[in-house]
Amino acid sequence: MSRINTGKLVPGGILAGLVMSAIDYVVNNYILAGDWRNTAQLRNIDLGVMGGTGALVTMVVLDLVLGQLLVLVYAAIRPRFGPGLGTAAIAGFLVFVPQAILLATFGGIIISWDLYVRQSSLMLVSVMAGAIAGAWVYSEDESETSEG
Repeated sequence: MSRINTGKLVPGGILAGLVMSAIDYVVNNYILAGDWRNTAQLRNIDLGVMGGTGALVTMVVLDLVLGQLLVLVYAAIRPRFGPGLGTAAIAGFLVFVPQAILLATFGGIIISWDLYVRQSSLMLVSVMAGAIAGAWVYSEDESETSEG
């Protein structure tokens, strides 16, 4: 059984987190900006707090942590499913599902179901892109994989 290569896990997770941060920035500040602005106005939420520097830093940090989790899941299932895009997609989906369920708890209460569907769909794109980027960087030591 091969061990997880932490020397590749960390950079893979960082790349995955940066990819997700870039996509999330575009999604939330351009694609869904109007929807988030309407939600903030309807719920009397200060837009400066919702989209300010503190929120941006929090989202980048969370994406970096999520990137590490994505690559860790990929590394954990890779011996069973093999390296590649298919395994990265499985890892991405495994990480996406709890996020979508958590976001669904706000559906119909804080955000509309329409916004939930669009946000979840774009979040799936973000997580899958992050998983593929992280898997691209991650590999196991050649000496361990050749022993197997």
